[in-house]
Amino acid sequence: MGLMLSNKLGPSSKSFGWKPILTAKRKNNSLKWESYAADFVGKYNQVQFKNGFKPGTTPIVYLWFNNNGKIRMKIEGITICPNMTGSVLKDTRNISIYETRNKVNISQINSWKLVSSVVSSANMGKNRAIFSNIKINGVVVDNKHFLKPEQDRAKISRNGNKVIITVDSDKY
Repeated sequence: MGLMLSNKLGPSSKSFGWKPILTAKRKNNSLKWESYAADFVGKYNQVQFKNGFKPGTTPIVYLWFNNNGKIRMKIEGITICPNMTGSVLKDTRNISIYETRNKVNISQINSWKLVSSVVSSANMGKNRAIFSNIKINGVVVDNKHFLKPEQDRAKISRNGNKVIITVDSDKY
């Protein structure tokens, strides 16, 4: 769950923005992966297709692993367009809610990751992500639960409940 950068948004399909992404899979008894489809909820569906959250702004992301049995993500922030058609560029405050169609019924989380990544065929790129005010079930995550970071072409710093991941293939 999170945000993925797209460069095909807006009226010209050349604008950048962060689009919500939610992929849920579970290994079943036969060791095969079972996928759970996700949908936007009601009127909170305008941040998709040609619309995304504006780069350089600070969207607020809320994640639930068991919201009445479903996995749910809510994102509040400034988008590059008023709605999903992306017919006009206009900074607009939007809320996006994305959840699994069916119940997954996750009872607890044993481990999780904060990830900032650049994917390219040449293994090159730059990205910076700041995660702050991290909570699970509404409770601030204690520093003792943060393991030593795994770094791959990145610098990771942590100060209390704030994690900064800087990916720069030219430096790291």
